[in-house]
Amino acid sequence: MTTHHTDSLALDNPLWRDALHLYERKGMKKALLDLQAQGFSINGLLTMLWLSEHGLLVNATFCQKLIALSKQSLIAQFRTVRIAIKMDQHFQDLYQAFLSLELKLEQREIALYYSAIKDSHDLIKAKGSLIVLNLECYAKALNLKPKDSFSALRASISSDT
Repeated sequence: MTTHHTDSLALDNPLWRDALHLYERKGMKKALLDLQAQGFSINGLLTMLWLSEHGLLVNATFCQKLIALSKQSLIAQFRTVRIAIKMDQHFQDLYQAFLSLELKLEQREIALYYSAIKDSHDLIKAKGSLIVLNLECYAKALNLKPKDSFSALRASISSDT
C-alpha cells in the first residue's frame, strides 16, 4: 500500500467539499451518527455516497483499502479522549480544541481516501443507482450489517434531490 504524506495530500478536494455538503442534508447527521454507533465510519459512508453520486462502483478490494487507511487514522482514539473530557466542566476549552482538531483529522482521512480514489484501478464506472451496492460492499468489508439496511441514509439522499 502506498504511504501518503500530509504535505502531498490535497486537503481541500472535491470529496471533502461534497462530504461537508452531504453531512448537512436533512436527516443525514442523525443517520450517519446512528451508523457510526453500529461500527461504521462516517467518512467511509460519505465516501461511498460520493462515489455512488459520481457513477463509481466499488469492490471489496477498494473497500479494504479504505478500511486500512481508516485504521491508520487517529480519529477513533482521538474521539474517545474528546468524549471523555466532554464530561468535565473544567475542560470545556480543551474539549472545543479537541473538536476542532478532530475535524482536521477527518479532513486528512478524507484526503487519504480521495488520493486512493484517484490512484485506484478497483473502481468501475457504472450507470444506475449505485448507493445500495456501494454501501453493502462497504458493510460486508467491515463485516457489519446495519440495523435499518441504510434506509435512513438513503432517505436523506432522496430528500435533497
